[in-house]
Amino acid sequence: MDDAIPSELRAVLKLSLSSRDNIVAAAAEGGERRIPVLRELIQAILFSRRFTPSYILVMVTTILLWGSVKWLITCVRSRKKKKRLQEERPAAASIASSSSSTLQGTESPPSKDDNVSEATPLLAEAQLRVRRPRSAPVRTWHRIRSLMLRQPKPIPSVTAPKNTLPANETSMVILLFLALNLFYLFYRMPLSRAMVFAFADRAGIAFVVNLPVLYTFAAKNNQPLQYITGWSYEGLNIFHRRLGEWMTVAAILHAIGMVVAFYDLIAPSGYTLGWYLTRKIILLGTIAFCFYLGIYFTSIGYFRQAFYELFLALHIFLQVGALVMLFFHHHTARPYVGAALAIWALDRLVSRMLCKTGSFIATLQIAADKETVLLYCDVPLRKRNSFGMKGGWHAGQHVFLTVPEMGTKHKLQAHPFTIASPAPKRGTSDETWPLQLTIRAQDGFSRDLLEYAKLHQHTRVYMDGPYSSNEVLEAVRNCDRLCLIAGGSGIAVTYPFAWDREVESNTAKDIVYDRVFYANGVKVRPTIKKSFPLLDESRFAHFWIRQDTSHEAWLTMLPSTEQPSYDVSSEGVTANTGNTLDLVTHRFDTRSATGEHRRPDIKAELEAWLRGDIKQKIDMQHNICVVVSGPDALVRDVQNTVASLVREGWNVDIHVEKFGW
Repeated sequence: MDDAIPSELRAVLKLSLSSRDNIVAAAAEGGERRIPVLRELIQAILFSRRFTPSYILVMVTTILLWGSVKWLITCVRSRKKKKRLQEERPAAASIASSSSSTLQGTESPPSKDDNVSEATPLLAEAQLRVRRPRSAPVRTWHRIRSLMLRQPKPIPSVTAPKNTLPANETSMVILLFLALNLFYLFYRMPLSRAMVFAFADRAGIAFVVNLPVLYTFAAKNNQPLQYITGWSYEGLNIFHRRLGEWMTVAAILHAIGMVVAFYDLIAPSGYTLGWYLTRKIILLGTIAFCFYLGIYFTSIGYFRQAFYELFLALHIFLQVGALVMLFFHHHTARPYVGAALAIWALDRLVSRMLCKTGSFIATLQIAADKETVLLYCDVPLRKRNSFGMKGGWHAGQHVFLTVPEMGTKHKLQAHPFTIASPAPKRGTSDETWPLQLTIRAQDGFSRDLLEYAKLHQHTRVYMDGPYSSNEVLEAVRNCDRLCLIAGGSGIAVTYPFAWDREVESNTAKDIVYDRVFYANGVKVRPTIKKSFPLLDESRFAHFWIRQDTSHEAWLTMLPSTEQPSYDVSSEGVTANTGNTLDLVTHRFDTRSATGEHRRPDIKAELEAWLRGDIKQKIDMQHNICVVVSGPDALVRDVQNTVASLVREGWNVDIHVEKFGW
């Protein structure tokens, strides 16, 4: 190997161990006298430095195009809905007129309409499910969309008890994302032993150009990206994890390539591996590489779920250390490290700490199931355009909760929870608005909070938020028919959407509290009568699959159908609050009194509601929105049911809402 590698090539590699880019200077010397291998190496490295940064431009352009297409689709759907509503009004009037003209007074039998024949259907056309014939291109499009919506079953995983795959659409986008990165890694890259240093250099650049993208996907307050793409935080977090895994592969390729380059090009000159690893540029890169490996292994699903607090602390510490080492490792990484630090600082320091964090006195109550903490507080409202919780929030948004009084280790921890209570309506005149968080005790923080709530009724909390885009909320408001499906604590996601869709009231006085409270030192338990009269179940359905009836106590804020009264005239323990609207239309308890587990056939239930009664006005082209939040198995069943309906020609959109780390 010593004879095969020219001395000029070894000299260039020795120069490259400097933090300055002396290889560029070497490219300007020698002219045509440069040996072919050296010329090819220098050209490959210089091309990588010019070509790879365009990756950022490609990513930005792709995201903007994605957002533009999404905006156009939204506009087309909005116009179609307006046109359909305009067509339905005269049709409904015509049906009413035809119906009144068919029956003449009390005549028996009624007089026959001359326009009616044996071929005339007994029900008016607008009352039938409309099955318009589909052309071949439309059928093909429905099949493709159905395939993209399907979610495969979980596969065995070494790192976690189960590995849930996303919908095929998400998997396809991830594969295209990986293909883009592979293209930038191998495009015009000679794959030969003499070019191993150039390949290692390309892999290193492929790693650093992804740093701003990685931090953008991970940002909790990346509202611009969420509004452009329409992806929720959970959706963006999937890309954050997959990109982190790819970057780990790129870092390993870079490290292996540099070690191979040492043995091929430097070791024959008498230098040892110890001398090589103690060079400043190599030492800093090695430390950064170890930090990133630590981030990868502590981010594996099993470790993240079993040791969440440790994962969170190590994630922050190792990220900061790795970025510092990477900044001084090589000058080509500095612009990307600076951009990643700017994104992190803007997200964590400016938006979260200075603008959005609020302090509140909260009430802690343990629910009837003894495994759930209900956290309440009154949030003072300011103008709706104000920052933070005091500016109000929307249905489906979440906050990061910190409870410093629980102990020292909890002062620096912020945990995400969806706001389970209704959001204040736009234009409300209330000075305060009630907020509720439903926190199921698992491990770590939630379990510690449950134990803390057994001894403390009130505590000071800090809430950072609200976060999440309003794409699902807009879909809920604008669809023709809405179906909400909650599994267990997923009711915290779907219930505010139901309230926003079906409740017209916009004052806190119309909220009835179905929980124990104290009036003049007397413990009062409200008595509430729930009713359904205001819900059109042909256009609205809300399914709740829960373990047992004790979870009913999680719903403590109900819309009133009449002005409630909380007057306590004696030392009684009840207060009549009047009738309330029940926003959950279908309840399923999976655990019987004998302990037997029975899961409902959610596929049959969803299809039965969607197809409706033939007497109802059901149109396959009406925009139907399905929102599901719950366990992975439930989400997969609903996702695949919707995919089957789309294949038939139904116009169904599905939104999966869950918050995961």
